[in-house]
Amino acid sequence: MDRVIEVIDVLERLKNKFNVKTDRKLCKLLGVKPNTLSNWKKRNRLDYEAILTICKQNNLDLNYIFYNTPEKSCQKNYTGFQYSYKENIV
Repeated sequence: MDRVIEVIDVLERLKNKFNVKTDRKLCKLLGVKPNTLSNWKKRNRLDYEAILTICKQNNLDLNYIFYNTPEKSCQKNYTGFQYSYKENIV
């Protein structure tokens, strides 16, 4: 069974990891405008490329960011990392 990724939860975990309190500061980190972030929340959709880029740059555990699984203490390997996702259309 596929797990549902909740945008608000992902954004909150990113805020937690970067120790920022506001959406505006998170926008600066992600390089997006506040209205873009607002649209992500409304539509429950993310710009996965932006999220993956910042995770890679900061060596963040993707399983924690997307699924709130316990972070692993091992070094993350992003070499040759590729992603794809399938949108669930309801």
